[in-house]
Amino acid sequence: MVRRLNRLGTSLLVVEQSVNVALSLVDRVYFMEKGTIVAEHTSAHLAQQPELVQQLMLGGHA
Repeated sequence: MVRRLNRLGTSLLVVEQSVNVALSLVDRVYFMEKGTIVAEHTSAHLAQQPELVQQLMLGGHA
């Protein structure tokens, strides 16, 4: 349903703790820490950078 709505031109905010699920659904990924956005990347970039994803998930800012 998320993909279908997006194809129809609707912007969506998806909040998901599973990076794999999020990367399969979205174009852009924002990492938040204590309510503040600490990183922003395209899902395509992160799909090719598992070490960066791990760093961001562990609270490292990149």
